[in-house]
Amino acid sequence: MFEDIRYLKLSPFDWQEFILNTANEKTPYIAHSCFRFLRASFNYALKYKIISENPFENVEDITLPKVKHNHFELAAELKCKICTQRTF
Repeated sequence: MFEDIRYLKLSPFDWQEFILNTANEKTPYIAHSCFRFLRASFNYALKYKIISENPFENVEDITLPKVKHNHFELAAELKCKICTQRTF
């Protein structure tokens, strides 16, 4: 996608569009990983004065879907299976 485009010419809007497209075409988790990697890479370049500003300063991360954890229900289900397998 970015073969002939120099990253310094890409605006925060372009990067935001890339993150949103990645979330839509792949998954929000992949987009989140890309966001974290790219932001860290630009922060590294900024730290060592390779670039003068981080274009990811104004790019928003993807909101990941909430994952429902039912630890209590799973534990209760396992206990019931163990109890029903026992012969008293």
